[in-house]
Amino acid sequence: MLKYLAIFVVLVIAQAPATTSPLKSEATPLRTPEQRIAKDSSSENRQNQSTPHQNNQTTPKLIPVHVLTAAPVCDEACQQARENLKIQGKLELFTGGLVLVGFLQVGTMIWQAWLLRQTRNDVHTQAGQMQRQTEILDKSVAAAQKGADAAEISAIASKISAEAAKENIEAFENKERARIRIEISDLWLASGLFNRPLKLTIFHHGSTEAFVSNHGVSLQLTDSEIAPETAGIEVSMDKLPPVIEPKTPPIEIGPNFLSFFNDSEIAEVKNGTKFAHLYGFIEFTDTFEKPHRVSFRKRWYVTNVKNFSGGGFNEFFSVWVDCRKATDAPDY
Repeated sequence: MLKYLAIFVVLVIAQAPATTSPLKSEATPLRTPEQRIAKDSSSENRQNQSTPHQNNQTTPKLIPVHVLTAAPVCDEACQQARENLKIQGKLELFTGGLVLVGFLQVGTMIWQAWLLRQTRNDVHTQAGQMQRQTEILDKSVAAAQKGADAAEISAIASKISAEAAKENIEAFENKERARIRIEISDLWLASGLFNRPLKLTIFHHGSTEAFVSNHGVSLQLTDSEIAPETAGIEVSMDKLPPVIEPKTPPIEIGPNFLSFFNDSEIAEVKNGTKFAHLYGFIEFTDTFEKPHRVSFRKRWYVTNVKNFSGGGFNEFFSVWVDCRKATDAPDY
């Protein structure tokens, strides 16, 4: 911008008309005829004052005469001096323009320096504000992170507390709930007067009542050691009460299942051609209203070991072995 301004000033100075001072010879022009005549008249007046006696005489009136003189001719030196003065005037104007441009440039530099200082101050102020905002944001993020960590810790603690409470409740219920156990007596392979009924003994373990909802027992003779698909004819346990108290003594149930077997079937069980399968279950609800089931599926197994204390009825040692099927309902 300053370069364009300087070029503009130079063009203006180059096109401006020269106003130079006249030559020294032109500054003091020759005296005009009127000035010479006035000078002559003043000298004559002085002469007349010096000779007053002559003034008494009548003198003729003088008439002024205008004499035209030719202007002096400007020679080559005069023309060269005029050109020099013109050039000097232009140089003076150009120098003044340069001085003006310099002042303008200095002023512009000062103004730019002031603007730069203001900009620097504004930048420093803005940087300080951004720094403070960054610190505030960092603090907010840290606080949010702490809050999130605290919330997560609280959630974990709540979950642990809930799980612990649930485990405590389950442990308490598991400790206090009713528990039923079933024991089965030996199977006496005899008939008539020597027959002994099969006994089922029900034991109650626990601190609360057991509310019996369903029960049954059956005994079958099959040709296979594998338990049958169906349980056979189920007989209800008639002596089993609907509610079994915690301190109830053992309950014995003894249906005479052997009344279903004849002598030939008993002999087949003894020699291993027939197999006796016993199945039973009890379903009940505890005081916490949770259902439970206790069941059994057994097979009477006759060994080859001689039993000398069997009295002639169980000549070989025999036991109930478990033969539960995968399709049987699990106990719970």
